[in-house]
This record gives sequence, structure tokens and C-alpha cells, in this order.
Amino acid sequence: MKTSSSLAVLTCVAAIAGAVYLAYDATGAGSTGAPTSERITSLGELIAPQESVILREMDPAELDTFYGSVIGHPAFAEAEEFFQQKGLPPWDPASHEAVVATVDGTTVQIWSQETHPANGTYGVFVFAKDEEGSHQIWRMVTNIGQKSIEGGDPTISDIPVYVWSNGMPVYYVSIWHWIGGYWYPYHYWWHNSHNHPNWYYSYYNHWWWRHYWYGYTWAPWYDWCYAWFYWRYFNYWSTYFPY
Repeated sequence: MKTSSSLAVLTCVAAIAGAVYLAYDATGAGSTGAPTSERITSLGELIAPQESVILREMDPAELDTFYGSVIGHPAFAEAEEFFQQKGLPPWDPASHEAVVATVDGTTVQIWSQETHPANGTYGVFVFAKDEEGSHQIWRMVTNIGQKSIEGGDPTISDIPVYVWSNGMPVYYVSIWHWIGGYWYPYHYWWHNSHNHPNWYYSYYNHWWWRHYWYGYTWAPWYDWCYAWFYWRYFNYWSTYFPY
């Protein structure tokens, strides 16, 4: 009787272990995640130009309607409050951008805006939505220098350093994604003189897998949105740290 009971318990444990392995297999085999578009596997592929994408500025009528939906979304109010708690100044009216992208036949509207900087740190809010209501909403706090610095891609010498540690500058990027009604963070920082290749791909990869494992659909245009965000803010930081 004891032997039979032990065998039954071992069989049950083995079955559970097998199920857990399949559910968390990093290859995705046997995963119970929601259907999603295929994951991009390199930074080069992610940011490669997509000639089929058509990008234009919003016209005034579109902007009025879309901006109303942006500021009416709970994520916007929470982002504003969050930036205020961080001690960041109000929005910089000159920083906003409102564009419409056609990505493989899907129309995506995007609003982005930055706060004024305070001691080298500034906040960013991005709201992107397609005609079906699927969206990407991000807020970011960073001290790596705003994209609007004149003269093209800024370098370390162009950016005032306010945070130092052991004689080296400290730079950081903190980006929160709005998923399922909550903000979830991703943090990355530099504190040395080494190269940091492909950190931006790690950021993309993190969020792709989070959508997958927690059952949120990854719309195909999300990949393009990450490329747009990259070229707007990070291209000069992603593959080389020019200390």
C-alpha cells in the first residue's frame, strides 16, 4: 500500500513538474500565453527602416479629438501626478509631437510630450493607439539628455552631469508601461566607461515577454512603435556609451 501511494505521489509530482516546464519554456513551446506577433530577435532587425510605413503630422481636427482621448485616459493623470511627485516641472508645450502612422494597413495615432528639465532630469509621456483601441502608453524619467539638443546626436560633452559616483557620471533610464490598468517599470543605468551594446533591445525583449507570459496580445504595429521611440530618444545611446 505504501509503495502504491508513493508511486502515485511521484507520478503526480512528475506531471506537475512537466506542466510547469512547458509553461515556462523560454522557447515558447507549450506556452499558454496569448496569441502574439513573432518576437524580433535583434536590435538591428527592430530598428531597420520600414519603407511601407507612412508617417505624417496630425491635422488640427484629428489633434483636437485625439488629445481629448489622451488627457481623458487615467494613465495621463497618473503620469502627471507621478512627474509632479518627482519634482519635475510642468509640460514643455514646445516638445509635443502628434503624428499618424500607417503600419501594414493599421492606422496608429501617437502623442508624445516632455516636461521641462530639472537638474538634468526630465519626463516623457507617450500615448499610441490604433483604430481598434489597442494601445501602447509609456512614461519615462531619464537624465541622458533631451533629443532636442541642437547639432544632431548629443554626446557626453554636450550634456551637463548632475549625478556622479566614484568620479564617474551616472545616467539612467526608467520607463513604465501601462498594462492592464497598472504601471510596470523597467530600469536601466550606466555607471562605468564600458560599452553597453543593445540595451534597448533588452528593453524591447523584456516587454514582449511580459505581454506573452501574462496573456496580453502583442499587436504587430507595437514593433514599429518601439523603433519610433528608439529613433526619437535613444539611437545615440543604445550601442555605445561615449564616456
